Amino acid sequence: MKTSITLALAALFLAAAPAGFAASGGDCCAAPRPAAVEGVPADYPLDTCVVRGGKLGEMGKPYAHIHKAEGQPDRTVYFCCKGCLPAFEKDPAGYLKKLDEAKK
Repeated sequence: MKTSITLALAALFLAAAPAGFAASGGDCCAAPRPAAVEGVPADYPLDTCVVRGGKLGEMGKPYAHIHKAEGQPDRTVYFCCKGCLPAFEKDPAGYLKKLDEAKK
């Protein structure tokens, strides 16, 4: 009986633990490398949308936008959805700063 209760409690704990907690050996404080998201290059520094902050891929395939600024190289920015593009276009420098800080 005690074994059944212990197993049930362990299953509840693992179900409630953050994704990757058990696989990482329980090291919740280590800064994980962003998870691979389909359609986003592995060297992209974020696994979240720079506008909304949600996980890339949680709303379907991430939306890729090529930001062009005169005198600067083109940059591809990934959003959780196309709906985030207007907010980005209002303040691209602010959002690109977030992206640059994530690369450091």
